[in-house]
Amino acid sequence: MENILRKAIIPLIFLTVLSLASGFEFSATIPENVNYSEPFSINIHINPGNETTFDLVALFPVGWTVTNWSANFEDVSLEHRDTTYLGEDVSAFRWRFDDVTGDVNLNIKVMPSGLGNKVSFVWVYPSGFSSQEFGIKMNAVCGNGICEPGENIFTCPSDCPYFPQMFWVIVLLIATGIAVAGIIYREYVKLEKKRHRKKR
Repeated sequence: MENILRKAIIPLIFLTVLSLASGFEFSATIPENVNYSEPFSINIHINPGNETTFDLVALFPVGWTVTNWSANFEDVSLEHRDTTYLGEDVSAFRWRFDDVTGDVNLNIKVMPSGLGNKVSFVWVYPSGFSSQEFGIKMNAVCGNGICEPGENIFTCPSDCPYFPQMFWVIVLLIATGIAVAGIIYREYVKLEKKRHRKKR
């Protein structure tokens, strides 16, 4: 067991040293509060250090989309696919940077059109990788014509004019319960009347 641990520690130390030596630095400016169904901007600054090629992956909740983006380098490509990350379904957007000769500035316009409030970034380069997660407070906006999480017919009837399907299921269950109770009570009354007649 000790030999296995020793063998595992050496590569980890090597990767850590390489990571520190590369000098790769990542920072992101993300708003703390965001309205559902309204686009917002994420500004990313990267000091690549010694790296000239790297990938940056943005992991958004499923349904969120990148509506626009711009970078200060021309040799950049973007790929998108829905995938799973740490056991959660996510919408992944991957930027590939090649022949980087200086600091990178990336502006991303995001449309939050699905449930979720976590945004993660993973950056991968030849000598290492790292990640960072951000939490965003999502706000429903009454009056925009979209029935968003947290809104219902009582809190925002203009956006949610109809009861959700679950409401009707509950109403049906309650009505069924009342009907069954009524039938049982009626049968009970009949039995009581029969008992009284027999006593007479």
